[in-house]
Amino acid sequence: MWKEERGATMIEMIGVIAIIGIVTAGMWKVAASGWSRYRMSQAVSQLQSLQKNIVRRYAAAGNYNGLSENNILEEFHKDKLLPAQMAYADGKAYHTFGGEITVNVGEIVGWGESSHSFKITYKNLTAPQCAEMASISWVGNDFANIVSIQVGTSKFEWPSSSSSDSDNVLPLTRAKASSVCAGGSKDVVWEFR
Repeated sequence: MWKEERGATMIEMIGVIAIIGIVTAGMWKVAASGWSRYRMSQAVSQLQSLQKNIVRRYAAAGNYNGLSENNILEEFHKDKLLPAQMAYADGKAYHTFGGEITVNVGEIVGWGESSHSFKITYKNLTAPQCAEMASISWVGNDFANIVSIQVGTSKFEWPSSSSSDSDNVLPLTRAKASSVCAGGSKDVVWEFR
């Protein structure tokens, strides 16, 4: 008589381990994608918050005279006006992805004085981060005061009657942003009025 054996064969065990591996890999991919979307959302939120706080700080003056990268970031850090989760060390602010943030007075051509706008720069973004940040929707939200976006050496502005370059107009599509962001880390510069 044969004795009834209990337990799993080696092939059954390998099958179970393979299924567990596939499920784990799928869960890891979903978690990583969620984390990436969260970080992107956080970076956009930081940009919006910084822009709003600069506008509020200088609203009474009607211009951005006196705004410089060093004083505004230091003031905001001291006054606890830097966006949540934005790192600040050694007099410099850093965005969610670890690159440096700079803020300085902009220059809107044709407006006379150069202090009627300011620029926020996110440095050293990877190509996917650059494309996502550069193609944020500007219509119907708090970014209504956007003047231009510069990615690397490519500058994009709202169309006007004097615009001759129809390729470099806002809003910047995701496809165009991906194209100009390709090829290594890039800086993205937003100019606000």
